[in-house]
Amino acid sequence: MNPKTTNIIVFSIIALVLLFIIPLIAVVVIYAVTTGIESSAGTFDSIISLGSYELEILSEAKI
Repeated sequence: MNPKTTNIIVFSIIALVLLFIIPLIAVVVIYAVTTGIESSAGTFDSIISLGSYELEILSEAKI
């Protein structure tokens, strides 16, 4: 692979990390801090339901 292709791949990986992983970690940390860390399973259930709720809002906005 030439250096330009490698740079594009590295940049896209960094972009994906910034777009998805960092906000997810931020949500987990904020949720854990605000509720007090009772159970991690409950935290992840809430995040999943929050994500599906956001998807509903987005799909309604498109219509």
